[in-house]
Amino acid sequence: MKAALLGVIAGILLGIQASPSSTLEVSSGGQSVMPETCTLRLETPDGRLPSPAVVMLVDPALPASPSHDWLNELETAYLEAGFAVLAIQRPHGNTTSIRQQADEVAAAIDELQHNPRIEPARIGIWGVGGAGAWLGSQVARDSPDLAFMVLVSAPMETPEIFRLRATGQRLLEVSQLPEPVVDRITRFQSARWDYLDTGVGYEKLVAELGDLRQKEWFPTSGLPQRIRPAAERDHLPADLRVFLVNRHLDPLENLSRISTPLLAIYGDRDATMPAAEFAVKLHFLASALDKDLTVRTHAGLDHELMRVSPDSKLPGSIDPE
Repeated sequence: MKAALLGVIAGILLGIQASPSSTLEVSSGGQSVMPETCTLRLETPDGRLPSPAVVMLVDPALPASPSHDWLNELETAYLEAGFAVLAIQRPHGNTTSIRQQADEVAAAIDELQHNPRIEPARIGIWGVGGAGAWLGSQVARDSPDLAFMVLVSAPMETPEIFRLRATGQRLLEVSQLPEPVVDRITRFQSARWDYLDTGVGYEKLVAELGDLRQKEWFPTSGLPQRIRPAAERDHLPADLRVFLVNRHLDPLENLSRISTPLLAIYGDRDATMPAAEFAVKLHFLASALDKDLTVRTHAGLDHELMRVSPDSKLPGSIDPE
């Protein structure tokens, strides 16, 4: 993995040892623009300065995994190659819209561009999962002067489609519901989100939910017991309100409007999403719009680019590449 990434985006590898972490104050008008709950850490290499920099957008779900140490390994690889590394990570269950997050990341990039230890023309972003697809693509669209962009296991679909796909997969594989039932559940869920967005269609949803609640499979469907009337929509959970704001963000639309060189990396053993389908979409985008876009799919790697063990009972291992 390190060779694939650095071979594409690194110019001259400096081979410099890393220095201790430092803090980066990102402010506007004297006020911090980064939320207190956001972890923001800047590490710069010792030696020849100024250095190029990579901004790492880390998926909040990754720290819950016992196999996420490869992120630290990647940071070390960048530092040893002479890159400063700015890692930005938000807590799981973050309730900040992607638009606001993109503004905050853009402010951090601007701060890097004015840092005397950083080469302003050699700053890029690296994002994994949804943080790469949705946030990373928005940042790249807003920051046309980025030097490069790397996406790892990035879903090339909207947050709504991604969530519906994940729900359907869970209902099929875990709850073992038949496909027609799963289709009905996901269609209802999408219609519910439309109603929560617009306030239109309340009576129809209530009637359909009444029918669904009579089904023997309803307790495993994950659907709500009731539909909130329009007057109660302001009392939705914060994470749901933010999802409704983000749900139509299309990473392919954003990527179609950028000129930043892009490397997208997938593993063909990714069990969480159809990586091959997303790779095809990016290949089509590259050829249709003549983009500087490279797509690489690595055999035997999963969503976190860990090599899948032939014995499913054994943990995977970090791919030496």
